[in-house]
Amino acid sequence: KAYHDITLADGRSVSVGGIVDRLDKITVNGEQVLRIVDYKTGKYDPSKLKAEDMDDAFTNCQKRYVRQTLIYSYVVSELGNELDTLGRIGKYDRMQPILLFSYKNLTDEKTKKDIDIATARVDNFENDYKADTEGRLKDLLTQILDEKDFAQTGVENKECKYCPFVKLCGKENEVSVF
Repeated sequence: KAYHDITLADGRSVSVGGIVDRLDKITVNGEQVLRIVDYKTGKYDPSKLKAEDMDDAFTNCQKRYVRQTLIYSYVVSELGNELDTLGRIGKYDRMQPILLFSYKNLTDEKTKKDIDIATARVDNFENDYKADTEGRLKDLLTQILDEKDFAQTGVENKECKYCPFVKLCGKENEVSVF
């Protein structure tokens, strides 16, 4: 589990994070790369793995895989040495979020997926995406905390039963919740 307290412009503090499935430190072309690995199961859908831009990553519910790995990368970057309890991560040159799909009948090309924003692979999170991720995350958290009513996403499908906010949006009677 990796959580980081983020302070919003108005002084409120929110704990953000989740369960990072795996951290890998690998060598690529002589560089030490810390990979933030998130496992995914289910149907492989490449359209959910690329965002048109950072706005798309943070506002399009279909891009939740991208948003989740960006947030995990942000939290890991902020925690730094706190996560390195066994001393195995150490210094690295760059951070890269990765999705690993686990589903039968997947080919090798579909098991590991880099995260793409626009047409570029997120290859150096801390240099290229961290500041933007932090700003958008703060804006999103402020918007969520300032809402008087929970805003429904408009999604009306079986995914609602897995949503932890189903009682807030009023769809609890429409879906079978565990």
